[in-house]
Amino acid sequence: MANKKTTYIVDTENQSDIITLFKNVENSNYTKIIFVISEQTPHIPVNDLFEAMRMTINFSYELYKVNRMKGKNNEVDFAVSTIAGYLMAKNPERKYIIVSMDKEYKIVKDYADSINVDMELKSISEIKEENQREEKKLIIDKSIVDKTVEDKNEEFDIDKSKENLISMYPDKSSEIEKLYDDIKNKAPIDKQTLWHIVVDNLGQEYGTNSGINGIYGILRRELTDTDIIF
Repeated sequence: MANKKTTYIVDTENQSDIITLFKNVENSNYTKIIFVISEQTPHIPVNDLFEAMRMTINFSYELYKVNRMKGKNNEVDFAVSTIAGYLMAKNPERKYIIVSMDKEYKIVKDYADSINVDMELKSISEIKEENQREEKKLIIDKSIVDKTVEDKNEEFDIDKSKENLISMYPDKSSEIEKLYDDIKNKAPIDKQTLWHIVVDNLGQEYGTNSGINGIYGILRRELTDTDIIF
């Protein structure tokens, strides 16, 4: 989930699964959840309340209770819309998500769009599914990166690299042998450590990126994206 200041306004008449909600919002101090409740709100199981209290959360949440309107059953809808309008006017830079199954809140979203306020309408299950898709995408992306690095490592033969470098600098064969031993013994290394290994074994003039003596540059390019250098 994006690390953006987000306020969730929850219509608890049809969205009362607080555990699933808590587990799927971004757990940061940029997140705030407002539960709008009334006498019509379904009871939240005591076990859920205990589990919620045990969870490590960084976001804030609050309850807003509305009084029952005689002969009416949509007081929560009015309250959610009113709270959303107030908050959009007060903090238009935040993102707002009305959590509900009611599609009538599209009226509120249309108004938010007209004043360039970021608003979405989602149910708790949609939030959960979206989060799962993002997590799956991150896993896939990571596996692609890992496979790319693995392929790069498989392609790179450090002994072959040593042989090639010795063929280029035959008068420095013993120094290059020692240089590669140092790289193997100290890996993984950063680029600065690689430079020191080159200079310690071959001298300052070989610690350049290019030119006839640019052994450091040759090694840096060869070792980049392998597990030897980071």
